[in-house]
Amino acid sequence: MIGLPVDARGWPLPGEGRRPAQAGETVADAALALDVGDEVSVGGQRLQVVGVASGISYYFGAPTFFVPLADAQAIAFAEPLAMSVATEGVPQSVPPGFQVLSPEQVEADLARILEGGTQTIGVLNGLLLLMAAGIIASIVYLSALERGRDFAVLKATGASNRALFAGLAAQAVILSLVAAVAGAVLARFALTPLIPFGADVTTSSFLTLGVTALAVGLLASLAGLRRAIAVDPAQAFRAA
Repeated sequence: MIGLPVDARGWPLPGEGRRPAQAGETVADAALALDVGDEVSVGGQRLQVVGVASGISYYFGAPTFFVPLADAQAIAFAEPLAMSVATEGVPQSVPPGFQVLSPEQVEADLARILEGGTQTIGVLNGLLLLMAAGIIASIVYLSALERGRDFAVLKATGASNRALFAGLAAQAVILSLVAAVAGAVLARFALTPLIPFGADVTTSSFLTLGVTALAVGLLASLAGLRRAIAVDPAQAFRAA
C-alpha cells in the first residue's frame, strides 16, 4: 500500500476510472482483479475502487493499492506519520532521525528484498547458457562428422586449419544468432506480457544477448574443429 496526498505527484495513470479525489478512495492494481466501483477492506478501512492501473506490482508480483495519505496513515499507524518524504532538489538540512537518499539509493534499498530472487535468476541464466553452448556444440560436431569427406577434400587441396575453423565458426555463430533473435522476439512479445509484475527488456539486454550468442557460437565451434583437424586428407582419394 502506498499513500500519497491526493494532489501530489506519483499517482499511477489508471487504465480504467480516475485518481482518488478524497479519503476512502483507491487506485487498485489490475492484478487484484477488482473493478471500478468495488469496495474493499484494507486493514479494517473501507475503500472504494475508483481506478484500476496496470504495471504497479512490486517485489515479483505483490499487488499494490494507491490510497490518499490520510487513509494510509490510519491503516498503518493510526497516527499522522509518513515513512518517507519526496522533495524537489536536495534538502540542506533534515529533522533528527531522517536520512537523505538519492533516487538511486532508494532504488538500491528497494532492490535488497529482491536480492535472493535476482541471484537465482542469474544462476539459471548461467545454466541455460551452458545448455545452449552444449546444444550448439553437439549440432556442429554432428555436422563435422557428416562432412568428414568434405574436410578431407579441402585439406587435400591446401585448405588450412584456420579456414576450416572459419567455416565451422560461421555455422555455429549463425545458429547462435538465429536462436538469440528467436529468443528476443519471444521474450518481448510472448513472455513479457505473461509476467505478473512489471518487466522491461532494455536495449542493452538485447546487445548483451547478441554478444553472448557470438561468444557461445565461437566456443561451440571448437567441438567441430577438433574433428575437422583429425580428418586424414587421404580420405579424399578413397572410393565413397
